[in-house]
Amino acid sequence: MNSSIKGGTTCLKVRENNLILWEHLVNAFHFDQKEFSLSYHHKLTMDHFKLDPASKMRNHLAEDVLDKHMINLMKVFLSHLINVILYIFQWQHIMCEHAYLNFSTIYFTGL
Repeated sequence: MNSSIKGGTTCLKVRENNLILWEHLVNAFHFDQKEFSLSYHHKLTMDHFKLDPASKMRNHLAEDVLDKHMINLMKVFLSHLINVILYIFQWQHIMCEHAYLNFSTIYFTGL
């Protein structure tokens, strides 16, 4: 991980211009802590994300954050985000239909 975005944002560059921001990893960790009674990535703690100068030098923290369990957690988190977006679109569609039906009833029947 390095600061490869202007302004010094910490990120991991994967495949061409696709970036994983530190914020993505933190959000996935918080999702894991809230959603599952037994953490999906059992090794992660706040110590992995609230780094002080001494902990930044601990390789095992970086290894835990960047291991295969984190990749799987990121996939689960991405799936969750996609489901949330789909739910919002479906809800908006239902609300638009409802509003159209109400408008049609009022406009065409004069109610």
